[in-house]
Amino acid sequence: MRSLTSSINRSKKGFTLIEALIMVIIFSVMTLGFYQLYGMVMLSMIDAKKRLAAVEIANQELETFRNTQFQDIALVTSGSLPAGSVTPGPFDYDSTISVGGNGYRILREVYWIDDPEDFVDPVDTYAQDYKNVTITVLWGNAIDDPTITGSQVSLSSYYVPPSGNELGITEGVVSVNVVDANGAVEGIFVSIADVNGAAYPNYTADGVTDADGNITFPSVPQAQKMYRITVGDGTDNYEIISTVPDYPTTPYYPLYTDVSAVAGTVTTVTIENNEIPDLEFYSTDVFCGPIGNIGFDLKGGRILGVDTSGDLVYLNGSLSPISITTDAAGYYDMDSLAGFSESAGQYEVSLTGTGYTLWRLLPGDDVDRSATQVQPNVSFDCNLVLMDQSLDSVLVSVIDEDTDFPVEGAVVRLRNVGLGYSVNLTTDKYGTAYFPANENDVLTNGAEYDIRVTGDGYVDNQSLVTVTGLEEISVTMEALAP
Repeated sequence: MRSLTSSINRSKKGFTLIEALIMVIIFSVMTLGFYQLYGMVMLSMIDAKKRLAAVEIANQELETFRNTQFQDIALVTSGSLPAGSVTPGPFDYDSTISVGGNGYRILREVYWIDDPEDFVDPVDTYAQDYKNVTITVLWGNAIDDPTITGSQVSLSSYYVPPSGNELGITEGVVSVNVVDANGAVEGIFVSIADVNGAAYPNYTADGVTDADGNITFPSVPQAQKMYRITVGDGTDNYEIISTVPDYPTTPYYPLYTDVSAVAGTVTTVTIENNEIPDLEFYSTDVFCGPIGNIGFDLKGGRILGVDTSGDLVYLNGSLSPISITTDAAGYYDMDSLAGFSESAGQYEVSLTGTGYTLWRLLPGDDVDRSATQVQPNVSFDCNLVLMDQSLDSVLVSVIDEDTDFPVEGAVVRLRNVGLGYSVNLTTDKYGTAYFPANENDVLTNGAEYDIRVTGDGYVDNQSLVTVTGLEEISVTMEALAP
């Protein structure tokens, strides 16, 4: 009997080997899944940055061709050129560059184009009316394997000889490239029309972009800043974007202005048009509880240009205020706001009511805690996290003395020895920590608390605060001497 009792007592002292193994397996599976998801998200962000850089490289290449004499728009003669390439010339068909530490491969293609609208087709005996240049920029595995289409972008433009084609037509060519965050946009509607309407030059045309995101209007009557380009027609999930007149007719310096048609030349326009997101807002307290009837102003979305002070002008809220109030449950769907155009981009929030202070937005911008970034074609829920000004609480903001940047990862201790209160919190990416940490961890009105902030590479900082409602404290950290 003593032996049986001793065995039972030993079994109560810990886990069996099998139980421990099961726990290790479960923990390993959960940890592996988390890091796989984290890795996928990081790879997606890195690829998006590389794609934007590739679009910029392609645009720069087209600009280089645009500033080249027409007779020199040709490739260096070599055995690796695609059939039909225009030679000889100064441009390599294949080259590599490095931008921001990332490698890119550039493929340049130049072909003669026979204009089907020069009034001599199909018995045209002269097929060299103008040149088409296509720039393909590849990165990652596509550098060695161009069949990997997910890691490359292509942009095209047409170049007309100074004298026009063989019949001496004096019209110009307008070439429109449409891109989004992922590269060229195929099949999107594009129209061109003179802003005078029925008056001279009385020109309109439309069509859809090809696989390279390009559409070209080859016989546009010569006119200065007379043509309005519109991308999108509302039949898909893309925005409708139109060019506008120059400043000061437009009260800011627009990103996309009405275009000219110049005889014997190509005017190339590249317009970014992204798919529309679905945007909703929630107003909550710091403990995730809903707060109803919160008023705020909203500004952001697609960038239209810059104002005379150099500030960005957004599609929403820059030219006319957009004021919103959440419902009794702390919710607002932007679809219900007349005149608001949901679009991807940065949005900034500022409260208009009293009684609350904005702590941050979730999800939020990496730098500005009153801003958020909305990606194209997503359902985006944004939480306004609000601090009750009447609640005894402390918001500590920690900044670097030399850079004025927020210090993420600093440890903030709020303590009152007499009350037996001592809580440590770590600052977020905005360098902030909010006390109390939960609804049950209350602070005492009128009590004095000491604040101690520590951080790697910094001198410890200590201060005092007397709590009467919401207290916002800024702490400047001094770097340790080398």
